[in-house]
Amino acid sequence: MSCRWLISVAISSVAVIFWGCFESGAGPHAGGTIETTNGITAMVMRPDGVVASNTKVYLLNEKEWVTNIINGNSIVIDSAVTNDSGVFKFNVDSGTVASIMASDGSNGFLIREVSQQRLNKEYWGKISMRALVTYNGVIMDSLAASKQVLLAGTPFSADVDESTGGFSLKSVPQQHYSVLIRSVKADGSEVFFVADEVELDGRLETQVDTIVPTPRKFVLLDDFEDRDNRNSIGPLLGGGYWDAYSDEYVGGSSKLLMPLNAAPLNFSSAILNEGGERGKALKVLYTEGGAGLDKPYPFVTVELNLGGSDIHYNLSAFDTLSFFARGTGNLVIELIQNPIKGGYPLHVVAMDSVALTADWGLVSITPDNLRIIASVFPDAPEKHHAQFLSAKLPLYIKKPESWQEMGGMIRSIRFIGTGGSEFQLDHIRLDGINLGDMVK
Repeated sequence: MSCRWLISVAISSVAVIFWGCFESGAGPHAGGTIETTNGITAMVMRPDGVVASNTKVYLLNEKEWVTNIINGNSIVIDSAVTNDSGVFKFNVDSGTVASIMASDGSNGFLIREVSQQRLNKEYWGKISMRALVTYNGVIMDSLAASKQVLLAGTPFSADVDESTGGFSLKSVPQQHYSVLIRSVKADGSEVFFVADEVELDGRLETQVDTIVPTPRKFVLLDDFEDRDNRNSIGPLLGGGYWDAYSDEYVGGSSKLLMPLNAAPLNFSSAILNEGGERGKALKVLYTEGGAGLDKPYPFVTVELNLGGSDIHYNLSAFDTLSFFARGTGNLVIELIQNPIKGGYPLHVVAMDSVALTADWGLVSITPDNLRIIASVFPDAPEKHHAQFLSAKLPLYIKKPESWQEMGGMIRSIRFIGTGGSEFQLDHIRLDGINLGDMVK
């Protein structure tokens, strides 16, 4: 299988990066945080059905994985050992974004976005370990000298052979992973490249991935190949979930048919097997409204939260937001800036809209075409400069009238279908920036 490159992260010798956990918009939202302060517990079973006693289990920090890796810090929040009945328990604070991992050298598991609710619902309180596998690959990199391969969100890494570009990560739990490559450019600066997610379930020892970097700066936000409601950069930023909601929240009549919301159990049912650029796409259905409506009802919104909820991300240098789309009616695209904490009034969007057709088409949104709407804005913005700084927003003294005055800082991107009955999305990407630009 050949991996295709998503994003590149340029890292200087000193990196200061801010991350956050997930917070929803106006509608129902997905998980991603541990919802209880009482801890999480489960029984671990070996592949033969015997309880895995005296087995070490690790709680891994998803929220600040990139920051810790760059600074050489451990991503292990806590560890526990299963008792004679194979049971472990962690006491964790509400809001922790974490994974759990276990390995006995031959078998193991890794579960992302762990919560007691998920362990009860999806695993019935019992986690079965599976045989560990080896991930082999080769990096065909003419742009920089690749030094190290890492699996995002985990402690797994391997050195890259300087002569062949080959690497091998051994004894890895079977799971989906984003593959991170640490390279050194000719000037001595380090660059982190992120490849497509690799599926290691049922992996054969003889399989080898070939990874070829691209010199073009871009961030692939989502192409829906993994069928979940987390975008491609979510595992690196500690968030990145999709939300969905419709006009029933604001007195309208449409019902959001698919996905019912963006929770993982419903989101996969909205993925089509044929997309506009690759194999899969997101399909969103909603009911048509009556004739003569002068407002954009009914509507349905899917909102892509870029990363954590207590930070805005820097898109000031992007030159194109592109995606494939088709459907009926119109699609409104909003780049959203709004308050995270502190309660100060603010809701600013940079928006554009397109008419949808029955055939797939490539939509390209550029900064010059964005209209700015400050629907909620403080009367005396100079009184809120402390909150603006905390949320990485411009120090506003008046309502912004351009993308430049917004500072390019946004928290999420919304796709709003109006005047029709469905829309479909595929291969959403930002050109002209990389992940390092977004977080600086």
